[in-house]
Amino acid sequence: MLRKLLKYEFKATARTMVPLYIVLIAFSLFHLVINPLDVLESTGNTSIRTIIAMLDIMLYVVLIVGLSIMTLVIMIQRFYKNLLGDEGYLMFTLPVKPWLHIISKLLISMLWGITSFLVTMGSVLIISQVPNLAKELGQVIEIFKQFLGVAGFFTVPLYGLIAIASSTVMIYAAMALGHLFSRRRVLASFGMYIILYIVYQVVLSVCMLSVTIFYGSDWANIDQMAIIPAATQINLVIIFFTLASFVLTAASFTVTNLILKKRLNLE
Repeated sequence: MLRKLLKYEFKATARTMVPLYIVLIAFSLFHLVINPLDVLESTGNTSIRTIIAMLDIMLYVVLIVGLSIMTLVIMIQRFYKNLLGDEGYLMFTLPVKPWLHIISKLLISMLWGITSFLVTMGSVLIISQVPNLAKELGQVIEIFKQFLGVAGFFTVPLYGLIAIASSTVMIYAAMALGHLFSRRRVLASFGMYIILYIVYQVVLSVCMLSVTIFYGSDWANIDQMAIIPAATQINLVIIFFTLASFVLTAASFTVTNLILKKRLNLE
């Protein structure tokens, strides 16, 4: 059943996300083939080149920001409309447990979030036209390996995935908690999000304090490059924060599931 939910969710969201990706990549490829600034170089008119350059940059920024906003909007809209709105009457008549609905929304939201990031990075690389791109990427990977070791290729992506899941499920929990109110549920959801965000930050701050105490006060000066911690230390810290984020994700997921299962009010 989860497979069917994922398929349904993917099709419903792909109608919006895929055209946005195509537009952004097409814009980048157009600049790769025909750079408007290079074409205008022969005009000798500095004012025209400046205006075109500003408009070009503004349009590109609007596309990237629009893609980020739409990714977030789709994530929120699909959960709220399908499970907490009028469509909830239909969704909860299906022989599917609430936690499967949450997982399907979460996985597809994470998919589009990661895809949006990769498409944006690809677009930036295309437009920047970095010479010897393969060589430059190889150097970046080598620096990453020297700083975090081979284990970093596992710990960093894992933390990234858990962090995305944590922020997404926190939004779900905020909407579910806000839905418990009989009036002004959108405003209540926003208030719940602020409260959950504060709780999350407090927990992560406590984790950072614990790391500082465990490794010593010098760890707090890492941002000043006073020390260069070993790769093992950095990976252990990443794993520690990954576990903390996982616990927060599990807590938010549990709250959301309990509300959808026992306290849901679609009136």
